[in-house]
Amino acid sequence: ESWIQNTTVQNNILFFHKYDNDKYNKILNLCELKPDLDILVGGDLTEIGEKGVNLSGGQKARISIARAMYTDKDIFIFDDPISALDAHVGKNIMMNCIVNYLKNKTRILVTHALQYVSHADRIVYLHEGEIKWSGTYKELLVQPFYAEFINKINSYQDKKEANNNANN
Repeated sequence: ESWIQNTTVQNNILFFHKYDNDKYNKILNLCELKPDLDILVGGDLTEIGEKGVNLSGGQKARISIARAMYTDKDIFIFDDPISALDAHVGKNIMMNCIVNYLKNKTRILVTHALQYVSHADRIVYLHEGEIKWSGTYKELLVQPFYAEFINKINSYQDKKEANNNANN
């Protein structure tokens, strides 16, 4: 669950860091928040209610990702950050933010979105709380359980598309 403070959208992103207009706007664009801010009466100065009650799950997730990116730390830990996003936005956030913008940072990503494992330097496969395998994507390709990964990826993508089609 995304952690949101009862303050403005901007304050949730800046989180007591110095405002840098160029950096801030770049991150808003990368996190696909500009269209959301356009529909909010106060834009990024809109007050967010307790625990983000006036935001969707996807908006809360993207604000949390924007806050993490704005901090410019060396290590980032993401716990399934795109699970609340539709497939298209999730792909954009994953590629634009986590893979590209943070490319020179250490990123630890816990996810069920297996379609992104090819972008990982190192993959750790957990099953029922145990490390079952660890290695690179090239090493993963020759593992006997790789077919299971492919089936999970395809199943996940099919479910996401079905949900998107049902909601449209």
